[in-house]
Amino acid sequence: MPSPATFSDESGNSVPEQLQGPLESQYLVTSKYFVTPDGSHCDRAGVGYKTFLQQPNKCSQAKDSCLGNQPFDIWVNKRINTA
Repeated sequence: MPSPATFSDESGNSVPEQLQGPLESQYLVTSKYFVTPDGSHCDRAGVGYKTFLQQPNKCSQAKDSCLGNQPFDIWVNKRINTA
């Protein structure tokens, strides 16, 4: 089996593409607060394009606003906080 690819996060840290280790470490488990099934909330996994476009004051928002707490962000934070 080939080794997983790695890439760098925003801080330049090398992050593996997939988790290694026991089965329970290969899944991302998070609070339902961080997921929006209907895409209607910013800064949650599953945010919809319509919600992104209709966010208030979008022209004065920082780059990537409304796109926080995506699965990769949650995964990196979990890895940092459990290391």
